[in-house]
Amino acid sequence: MFGYSGELAKLLSGLSIKVGDLVRVESGERVYEGILMPRTELGDPTCLVLKLPNGYNIGVRVGRETRITKLGEGEGWKGLPPPSPPD
Repeated sequence: MFGYSGELAKLLSGLSIKVGDLVRVESGERVYEGILMPRTELGDPTCLVLKLPNGYNIGVRVGRETRITKLGEGEGWKGLPPPSPPD
């Protein structure tokens, strides 16, 4: 799972969720829907990164009370293209 490790990676894998999928995350009274984005290596290992429909990216801390639902298949994360060589 690109960018996710440990318990969070196991949870996502168990739910058949991969980077690029459309998900709903329910945390307390808050509900977020968006595309699961890769997390940076230095990011909080307990947070998911979502791209919201308005284009913003947010981090959502996943705890015992958090519910994650897969809403749709994504195309998967293809990564960023390699940088262009200098002129």
